[in-house]
Amino acid sequence: MSDSSDKVSGKYFKKGSQSEPQQDPGIAPKPILALDPDCAAAWFYKGNGLHSMGRFEEALDCFEKALALDPHNAAVWTNKGVSLTKLGRNKEAMYCCDKALELDPRNAGAWFNKGTRLGGLGRNEEALDCFEKALALDPGDTATWFNKGSSLGGLGRNEEALDCFDKALELGLHDAHIWTNKGNSLDNLGRYEEAIDCCDKALELDPRNVDAWNNKGNSLATLGRFEEALDCCDKVLELDPRNVDAWINKALAEDVLNRWREAVRSYQQFLILAPAQQYATQIEHARKRLQEMGNK
Repeated sequence: MSDSSDKVSGKYFKKGSQSEPQQDPGIAPKPILALDPDCAAAWFYKGNGLHSMGRFEEALDCFEKALALDPHNAAVWTNKGVSLTKLGRNKEAMYCCDKALELDPRNAGAWFNKGTRLGGLGRNEEALDCFEKALALDPGDTATWFNKGSSLGGLGRNEEALDCFDKALELGLHDAHIWTNKGNSLDNLGRYEEAIDCCDKALELDPRNVDAWNNKGNSLATLGRFEEALDCCDKVLELDPRNVDAWINKALAEDVLNRWREAVRSYQQFLILAPAQQYATQIEHARKRLQEMGNK
């Protein structure tokens, strides 16, 4: 991977959350609803429980029943937006965030959720503004520090991103995603050994984290450690055989190591899988190298 323009960097993750505690729908709401189906709070907590079980359509139905009874409840609008996001209905989810903030501008959870929606759309400047508003209201929320760092990373402001990731770690957030994103920022700053250390921490927590494996491979390749980088690519492909980043990174490493037969296969597989617009530079490089290797 000697040409840095062909290197595929990992993505910055953003973490979704509900602003209210999630409840098992059978703990309290069920008997309450049996006695009083007009209890908005019971529908709300049942919706939270169903959401936590991954039953998003049913959760949405509960939140809509709660809002029919109590249309001015910002928390219900917030959580309805979360369920809509899980269902891929992002435009409706954004409306719910805005409705919650119209009702309660000091709802940190609604600012957080709006930020995650905007971040998912690549609107990092707007997302950053939402996370800063959320932190002004709740400065101890680890997920908001994490997402603020992710938005800063997406904007190329990697030093500031590192400060946010470190703050989240200081406050007690220790999961694979934060170590992966911290490693990504360190890689972007040229601090490759530290980036590898972060990827290793991520993989201790989640050995199946393909982005950590990809990012570790990128950093190793930049340091010229191509055999180790190939091991990372192979691990990704073991977990996700259609991972586009791993196929191009594998091809580049094999190419540098003069393993042309293997590189041809990897370039070809990459070209089969790669979306044209997202990987235009890498596609051009792969086609050029296949043509050159065909003339050898």
